[in-house]
Order: sequence, then structure tokens, then C-alpha cells
Amino acid sequence: MRKFLVVLIVLVGLLVAADRVGAVVAGREIASRVQTAYNLSSKPSVSVRGFPFLTQLASGNYHEIDMSVKSLSANGVTVDGLTARLTGVRAPLHDLLGHGTSSVTAANVTGSATVPFSSIRGRLPRGVQLSEDGGALRLTGRVTYLGVTIPVSADTSLSATASGIAVTPRRISVASGSSALSSLISGQFRFVIPVTGLPLHLSVNAVTVVPGGVRVSTSAAHVALTSGS
Repeated sequence: MRKFLVVLIVLVGLLVAADRVGAVVAGREIASRVQTAYNLSSKPSVSVRGFPFLTQLASGNYHEIDMSVKSLSANGVTVDGLTARLTGVRAPLHDLLGHGTSSVTAANVTGSATVPFSSIRGRLPRGVQLSEDGGALRLTGRVTYLGVTIPVSADTSLSATASGIAVTPRRISVASGSSALSSLISGQFRFVIPVTGLPLHLSVNAVTVVPGGVRVSTSAAHVALTSGS
């Protein structure tokens, strides 16, 4: 009986080890496929969740996959710390480990990332600086209107749009105190940060100003994980 238990423990240990190794190998394969499909400069970090993994591999259905990319460029905008959680992943064994691509998909993807202030500054009017002020984006500096340089400050609101992050002036203060002048120059403080073309077809659906940048929440549905899907 004792020998049987020892053998059983060894076998269980080997199965667990094989399960974890299989999860790592599958994660690397998915990472390579995603890198190729979305033209990423570096391979994302991928972790296949759930235990046991081998039953997921056999069925081709995965409970949850986490992916992260340290830094990338989306439509010319730097995006840092992208993390994504994929659920309802369908990856038949012959597609995942072979050469097939048509069935490697995720039903839903949610994620988040940060657009650093350095990616926003280049879109500001000349002479204007930005800062984080209690969870809001504040713009201060000098702008030129009809050849006259005017000291100005503006509080802004940020919103998610199909084109990325829309920055809209909420209150503009000018040195002269003229509300009419504030309205005339407001267009200089209205612009869009084009956060589009993210991996996995993620689109921005919420934004929050944080120290050092703008945090975006993203989501997508029915996403192909490989090229040709």
C-alpha cells in the first residue's frame, strides 16, 4: 500500500507538472500568434488561467487568458502597460499547435492601459502646458489670437469616443476676463488623442486622469487572436 501511495503521488506530481508546462507552452504559442497578427514590436506576456489546463487544451475551450504588453504605439500614440483579460477563448488543438488560424478567437476581451502625458503634450497649442489637478487635466500657458499673446488657463473634461480620447474645455480663464474671448479661443483647447488600432481590436470606453497620464478602459468582442482569422 505504501509503495502504491508513493507511485500515486509521483504520478500526480508528473501530471501537475505536465499540466503547467502545457499551459506555458500554449501561452507562448498564443503570444507569438498575437504578435504576428497585430504587428507588435515585442511578444506580449500571456498566461493561461484555470486548472487543469490539459482538459481545456483537449476541448479547445479556455476559461481565461491574461495578456500584457509593456509599451506599444497605437496610431502614433504611445500606450503603456496594456493589460487584457480574454474570456470565452476558442482554440482547437489542431489550430493552436498546428498551422490553422480560422478558429482561434475570444468571445470577450476587457483591458486597461495608460496614455502618458508625453503623448498628449504634442497635441497642445504652442505655449501651453498640462498638469494633473485632482483627477482632472488642467492646461495653462499662453495662446495667440489675432496676433495677440494671451495668458490663459483651462479646465478640461475627457471622454471616450470612437476616435480615441476627446479633450473638451470645461472652463477657460483669460487675463482680460472676457467671456467672449474665452469662447473665441476655446477651439484651441478642443482636440482628440487618437487612441485607435489597439491590439485585439480593443476600443476605449472610459478614461480617467491619473498621475503621469490618462488611464483608459478598453473592451472588444468576438476577437481573432491570429492572422487570417
